[in-house]
Amino acid sequence: MPEGLYGGIKLKIKTKTTYVCEICGEEYSEIDTALKCESRGAKTPKYAIGDIVTILSGEGSGKSAKITGVFYYSPSWAGERYAHHVGYNADLIDHGGSRQLIEGESV
Repeated sequence: MPEGLYGGIKLKIKTKTTYVCEICGEEYSEIDTALKCESRGAKTPKYAIGDIVTILSGEGSGKSAKITGVFYYSPSWAGERYAHHVGYNADLIDHGGSRQLIEGESV
């Protein structure tokens, strides 16, 4: 392992390699696991930033919201059931606050 002087202190340098799913951004220590995550594929988002949608379920159900961000859920954040589902950040219109919406369920 390489060593070096940093600010007069001798330190060992340790490099850690991570593999990242290019769809959801999840990080893995093994390339096979990252490739398995990517193999789930991903749908093309139905909505774009700026679109106005109607919330179908949960807080603000039936109300309008403006899409402010589009992303894919990662398995560690949303669990296997929602891995690579399209997600949206949205500001509620005429109703305070914001929501994260899952395509096909809440929008």
